[in-house]
Amino acid sequence: MAAALKRIVTTKLSDRNMRVKQLAFAVAGAAALAMNASAVTIGPGNASWSGPDTSYLDANQISSILNGAGFNVGTLTELYQQAVGADHDSGLYASSYTSIFSNEPFDPHDVDIKYLAGSALTGFDQLWLYVKDGNHDPAYYLINLNLVGWNGTDDLSLRAFWPQQQGAISYISILGSTGSSSVPDGGTAVMMLGAALGGIAACRRMFKA
Repeated sequence: MAAALKRIVTTKLSDRNMRVKQLAFAVAGAAALAMNASAVTIGPGNASWSGPDTSYLDANQISSILNGAGFNVGTLTELYQQAVGADHDSGLYASSYTSIFSNEPFDPHDVDIKYLAGSALTGFDQLWLYVKDGNHDPAYYLINLNLVGWNGTDDLSLRAFWPQQQGAISYISILGSTGSSSVPDGGTAVMMLGAALGGIAACRRMFKA
């Protein structure tokens, strides 16, 4: 009798341990999926403003253009820059991001801006992307990154800039208005918490069963 009872208890404990392990793997998988950043894809159609000026525009000039157009961006500051062919990124957030140009090494139509680690571009009242060509009209595009829903950590995928012309991306810059920046998790902590809570709830249901 005692031996049979021991076997029953051992079996139930083994089943419960197996369920706990399965649940742990499920929660870990959900957390891993939550940590995978998605991509925000943008093209010329997302531009809020464009122009024919083929010369390089600095932060003050871009601020003047956008303020004059009624966007009320205040005073923008260059936060991240990368030129095609340059050996490194530049700007206050250069260590946090990298840019990968594609199609043609020196005449790209696409670029992926990827968050690496450290401080990210969040918390700015205004956040704008400047995409420059230089030989065509429009010669540049200005894109409101807050408007396209970029959170500062997702991949920012620029696609099809000057694809049907003898032009290409030559320079990109992200500019922000005076505001606070932080070191965000891109919503990962919230998603992981949700996954964990869901796992706990499932665990309780299994134990009750």
